[in-house]
Amino acid sequence: MLPGETLHSGAPTFCDECQQTFEPQVMQSAAGWYVGTSCRCGPNTRESGYCPSPEAAAELLRIGTYSRTAPAAPPADLDADAVLTLVIFRC
Repeated sequence: MLPGETLHSGAPTFCDECQQTFEPQVMQSAAGWYVGTSCRCGPNTRESGYCPSPEAAAELLRIGTYSRTAPAAPPADLDADAVLTLVIFRC
């Protein structure tokens, strides 16, 4: 990942063209579901790895455990606190 590719690494938080603030949301591409940002102009960033379903991406967004360096989909048998701990120690 290059500097400025994600919000965390310095990507703009605001679109100069349409004047919209970028907010993380569940998005889809041909590769799968992910947490990313977009505006009226189109997609902006991919903040997470790819997930197998929109529900898995929504769970990452809900508990805030997404990043491009952490696993995209946490093991199903871990609770949110354990997943957050894993991500903190992995980064």
